[in-house]
Amino acid sequence: MHRASPGQIASSATEGRGGTSDAGLPYTWDAENRLIKVEPDGTPVNGDKKVEFVYDFLGRRVEKKVSAHNGTSWSVSDRRRFVWSDWLPVLSRTWIRPGPE
Repeated sequence: MHRASPGQIASSATEGRGGTSDAGLPYTWDAENRLIKVEPDGTPVNGDKKVEFVYDFLGRRVEKKVSAHNGTSWSVSDRRRFVWSDWLPVLSRTWIRPGPE
């Protein structure tokens, strides 16, 4: 799986790529213009959510992780993994292991 290194991450605010979600949350894109994170601006508060995406070397999304903030730290509330056959998505599995990241 390809994970963007810190040097590859580009903020939508600095790159001008599709700015914010419908909920007003900023998008974060990697160097290959793939959405990798949607999270609240500033200091998170209790109940905030963030969503992170992981892609394989072909650019297919292989993981979606949803985390909720409990007031002090982020805790994974849902993790979904995707299995592909060429460009055909064949399986989506939910992996839940609640707890801190």
